[in-house]
Amino acid sequence: MGTNGVGILTLDTKTGSWSRHDIKKKPIAGHHMGVYFAYVNYVFVGFGWHKDIPESKPGIHVFSVKKSKWIQIDAVPKGDVLSLGYEDSPKASKPVDYRYLGEEDFVPLVGSHIEATDNGDYLMTRTFTNGTRNEQLIRKVLLEQAFEMN
Repeated sequence: MGTNGVGILTLDTKTGSWSRHDIKKKPIAGHHMGVYFAYVNYVFVGFGWHKDIPESKPGIHVFSVKKSKWIQIDAVPKGDVLSLGYEDSPKASKPVDYRYLGEEDFVPLVGSHIEATDNGDYLMTRTFTNGTRNEQLIRKVLLEQAFEMN
């Protein structure tokens, strides 16, 4: 069923069987994960990233119900980045600015919420107290290609 690492358990309600996907080998202080979005075709699991935690890295894990397997997505093409925001509120524990990531050809996924779009793509977002947002598209066609390749 998996290892002794930190992971996600999933239940197939049709067959009643459980499966496990390990996201990391051991817990890391300050590092978190959670289900960002689940729907008919995919489950998106975020595993937290902060530039001040060297053991962490940006990205998400995605489970395909159809393929019954997991992949990891660390970044999206620069053209799929709609906006990158920053947090400068005195209420924030630490100011953070993601705008520098927009200079890369592939931009690390940095969000905390995923929703389906009308055309079948997925939008990963994070909204800051000042109203700025990270908005990154995860295109359905690229997601399907990634599952075909793995």
